[in-house]
Amino acid sequence: MRAYVIDPMDESLSEVDLPDLTSEIRRLFDGARIERVETLPAGDAIHLVVSDASAGTFRVGGSRDYRGVGLVLGRRGAFGLFGHVMTDLDSLSAILRFGSCIEPQTVAEVTDDSRHRRSDCD
Repeated sequence: MRAYVIDPMDESLSEVDLPDLTSEIRRLFDGARIERVETLPAGDAIHLVVSDASAGTFRVGGSRDYRGVGLVLGRRGAFGLFGHVMTDLDSLSAILRFGSCIEPQTVAEVTDDSRHRRSDCD
């Protein structure tokens, strides 16, 4: 099945061919749990590969930061099998951001500069 992998360590989004069963996808990631975290307008879902390995972060649109590898999988069909991703790769890459939205600041910086600062997270 056609799917996308969001790799925050390489800061990349790529199209891949994955098995259409959750158990087979988990085997590819050493049995790590796969958790659904977001749903895209086309009905595709973003899943997070939950593992102990430290990884970078990513966010999609106005979502919160997610730590780890993301998988964009199509809707589930008959017998729980995943279908092909319907979201366009270019559309997804336009709203995908890498790195944390949270910047370390002191209390003085927050009170003095917060009204005038722009960030990629807004």
